Amino acid sequence: MERLNENECISIENASYAGSAGKSAPRIPARIVLSVVAAGIMSFCGVVVETAMNISFPALMNEFSVGTATVQWITSGYLLMLAVIMPLSSFLNRRFTLRQQFSAAAVSFIVGTAVCGIAPHFSLLVLGRLLQGIGTGIALPLMYNIVLTQVPVERRGSMMGIASLIPAMAPAVGPSLGGLIVETLGWRMLFFCLIPVLIAGIVIGLTCIRNNQKDSDSREPLDFIGWILLSACFTCLLIMLSNLGTSSFFSFKAFGLLLLSIAALALFIMHFRRTERNSSKKSAMLINLRVFRYRRFNFALIAFIFLQFICLGIGFVIANYAQIALGTNALVAGCILLPGCLLGAVFAPLAGRTYDRLGAHVPLMTGAFCILISAALLTLLFFRTPTVLSLTLVYIIFAFGQTNNVGCGMSNGMSALPAELSADGNAVYNTLQQLFGALGTSVCSVIVAKHQAVQGLSAGITTGARYDFILMLVMAALLVVSMFFALPKTDASERR
Repeated sequence: MERLNENECISIENASYAGSAGKSAPRIPARIVLSVVAAGIMSFCGVVVETAMNISFPALMNEFSVGTATVQWITSGYLLMLAVIMPLSSFLNRRFTLRQQFSAAAVSFIVGTAVCGIAPHFSLLVLGRLLQGIGTGIALPLMYNIVLTQVPVERRGSMMGIASLIPAMAPAVGPSLGGLIVETLGWRMLFFCLIPVLIAGIVIGLTCIRNNQKDSDSREPLDFIGWILLSACFTCLLIMLSNLGTSSFFSFKAFGLLLLSIAALALFIMHFRRTERNSSKKSAMLINLRVFRYRRFNFALIAFIFLQFICLGIGFVIANYAQIALGTNALVAGCILLPGCLLGAVFAPLAGRTYDRLGAHVPLMTGAFCILISAALLTLLFFRTPTVLSLTLVYIIFAFGQTNNVGCGMSNGMSALPAELSADGNAVYNTLQQLFGALGTSVCSVIVAKHQAVQGLSAGITTGARYDFILMLVMAALLVVSMFFALPKTDASERR
């Protein structure tokens, strides 16, 4: 039973749902829910560390004697590794069983966590975060693949809400927990506290995750050239943005790397087209770019990546501004984000149920306008003097909008694709989600670092934050427009 063809397994499960549920919505077995939770625990732990480490940046800068543009690689390096690993998810899904993928993710994440906890140098701390990124880069697409392949369409929105709830809870825990631990026990305990959670996730995963993926007789090899080109594109882009903090845009460290990134992307597209034309070539394509032929998928993806940029950018700016400019400690800075993140965690399943019952329009447009309003309010606040209370209240509005847009937005975009492109669409979503999250942190930190170099630490982050939020306001406006065009229209063709 464990080696059933994936489509056969889905058909059997859906048939059993239909027989047991009649006209009501099919029930999701507890095994599937626990499988999603197990795969999501590593994503949860990764985001907990990510948000907690944002709170501890000032402490890390003092301990390792690094600047703002350097310390942000704790986050950007982790997100870069996610962006490099996630394009492999479609290949991994064809080549390896679900349990093999889960086991590899668990080992990588636990080793990375241990390295971070004992790291005597900043470089080893970054290395540990890269290993954690490998683990999450395997586990996060695995979680969504379980939803897309094992949950009936009628319940997919609700299950996406549960799936998005897992990483959504992490920002609620990370900043406040991180602030408390940093203030009382030191930043290293952030990593050691995760080990019991990871062990529990491994036990649940090995118990509940079934190998319902078909065996591959051909054992398709990895599209190694495509992967190298795409990885080079992402790496050059993020290093370029990091170098902007200390280099001129027209230097090789900036403009030269940007050109290399564009060239690598162009070569990847050419490689895909050549591979697609060569029907005799057995190597599987890394990501099937045919997903971009679907108009609604494209607009939903654009809105999704803008949201990810804004989300990581806001978290970085607020956490550092509160400590450096307002003079709060790490715990208070973390608690600014806590009410909004808790609200988002509570409303994530509700947003999914709203999507299932009322369609995409209500949750997606409500969320998009909440994001726009919160970005506008933050921009106005930083032209005055924001307080802890005002930042907390505005972030609640943003978190509510984010909750309505993450899981529902991904479900809406994926529904525009045919079933055979689901794995590729999932890989695109997860890859660009992490890439634009890394860009959000990198761009915001570079803007802040530029102003700190001229105005000093406190005045520089105030001025830099102001320009950061102007940029995010523009992106929020583009998000609303993209979301409008991403809404399903039953009387129009989905394909260009």
